Amino acid sequence: SGINAEYGGFEVGIGSSVVHRRGVFVKEGTVSPGTIVAYYPGTIYLPGDSILLQSFSNSFIFQCSDGVFIDGKHNGISGMFYRSASEKNRLGPYMTCDTSWLMLSDFQNPLACGQIVNNGGGDNANVCYCEVDIDLRLIPLKERKFIPNVLHSEPSAFIRLVVLVATKHINMGEEILSSYFSIN
Repeated sequence: SGINAEYGGFEVGIGSSVVHRRGVFVKEGTVSPGTIVAYYPGTIYLPGDSILLQSFSNSFIFQCSDGVFIDGKHNGISGMFYRSASEKNRLGPYMTCDTSWLMLSDFQNPLACGQIVNNGGGDNANVCYCEVDIDLRLIPLKERKFIPNVLHSEPSAFIRLVVLVATKHINMGEEILSSYFSIN
């Protein structure tokens, strides 16, 4: 994750939180408003896809404004579904998504920790969620291994990413906090 500090001016990491057991913190540098600080990783379920089994006791399901769901739980049946979909969508020797976030350490994509960001409420939030659809045809095959999301259904030319964008300056040592109801 040091590469992010070198090129982005900051580094984030998971640590102990007073808000909820663990959270995401700025470990090095400072973050300016408008900067992407994290991705919400997970399995993407389109409207109509079944997500009933994965939703039991799962607080890591993010609902997008258009009814798309992203399951960011790293273990249990959710983790198994992600691993299965990542292998199904593999293109020969090339991984089309990042599976390293499932371990919650040694991230291939150092920003793939958005599912751990805690709710700070409206006034304490320092990031907001932004939904972005990426055209995978524009991403070189060898670089897709850094995308921390995979479609549960058949592969598509586009993939949904949810990024957390700083709304305020965030200093080293500060916890990254969202408002769970802030989709832009």
